[in-house]
Amino acid sequence: SFSITWSVYPIRTVIESVQLSVCLLTYVLITRLSDESLDKIVKSVLIIAFLVSILGLGEYIFITGARIQSTFTNPNPFGIFIGMIFLTTLSISIRIKSKLFTILSVFFLTILFLSGSRASMGAVSVSIFLVYFGLSKEEIKRGIIKTSIIILIALITSQILMYVSIYIRENIFI
Repeated sequence: SFSITWSVYPIRTVIESVQLSVCLLTYVLITRLSDESLDKIVKSVLIIAFLVSILGLGEYIFITGARIQSTFTNPNPFGIFIGMIFLTTLSISIRIKSKLFTILSVFFLTILFLSGSRASMGAVSVSIFLVYFGLSKEEIKRGIIKTSIIILIALITSQILMYVSIYIRENIFI
């Protein structure tokens, strides 16, 4: 309540406090779930993120060619969301050596690049090291190599999609 009375925008402070409380409540609930329930939640979130990203990619290629924001009102929150999803899929792909999660990692990182959100790219760059916690030295080496390859492929893919988007909008949708 102290911050609300001294805040320049008290309503915004209340909204941020509610959001923080929801995040803390989500953390508490997730830590109490069984592994099976947690797997279901992760799969559901990944499916939703994939669908939202496909929508945003479609908008990018066929309609706007501007920074992807998909169902979000701004590319920056979308970028943060996709950044968290990318880190999740990267962590899973390194730990269980899944081709599907490697492909998803490339996809989500490509979408992150196309969102143009520098803040989310910076946050991912700083927090990518968290993916390697709890791994052996050999697994860390393999993980770093895999991550480097994923980043390279995502950079190339995002550049190709930029050119494809321009070509489609200029030559097909006149």
